[in-house]
Amino acid sequence: MSIASDELEQLRQKLKDTMGDGLSRQDTQRWSPHVTIQNKAPPETARNSFKLLDSEFTPHDGETLGLQIWEYLGGPWRLISRLRFAASE
Repeated sequence: MSIASDELEQLRQKLKDTMGDGLSRQDTQRWSPHVTIQNKAPPETARNSFKLLDSEFTPHDGETLGLQIWEYLGGPWRLISRLRFAASE
């Protein structure tokens, strides 16, 4: 499921501008924001889950509360930081 947000696009561009060469090759490629429901699930399980969710899904607005910064350790991931956004009014 894709995500459309001008604010998210602006945030990503600011991160790219700030981090420059600190981004991985993958992070500098074409970006397609999305929601991951299952990762590394068997293909049949993923197809069945997608069919169920796709038949019931209705697009809606959402809110992002912050970011998590992770480091990839060649297999596992390690959480580096949780950054909460200022509350909007």
